[in-house]
Amino acid sequence: VDSLFDEYSLKEPTSNATGTFNLTTTFADIDLSAAVGSNKALVVLSIQNMSSGSAKSSFFRTKGQNFNPYTSESSSGGGSAAAVVGTSNIGGHIVIMTDSNGLIQGRGSGARNGIEYTVLAFQKQRV
Repeated sequence: VDSLFDEYSLKEPTSNATGTFNLTTTFADIDLSAAVGSNKALVVLSIQNMSSGSAKSSFFRTKGQNFNPYTSESSSGGGSAAAVVGTSNIGGHIVIMTDSNGLIQGRGSGARNGIEYTVLAFQKQRV
């Protein structure tokens, strides 16, 4: 029982918990497997700071899902994990499930580069 608890409990990543990604107006892969492993995992992400430009909405989904969120700048993402990201520490927290390879997908209401992320915690899904 203890080994199952240890393997599937909520935990902080031991390495590779930070990085950057870019977004365009179409969904693209974001690989979190270095922090959470190549498996399905519920992930808590902190995202903030893009390299330049005005704050814009960012939307996220599990790789393999095919929905498109409602992307009005005044919306909360229409059911997707979403946050407004800008310069000067503008960002938020995302709770999302990765696919079986540790991937999620992201897109923006406009292109943006250099978004910083930190994997705060993850919980591997028991299959």
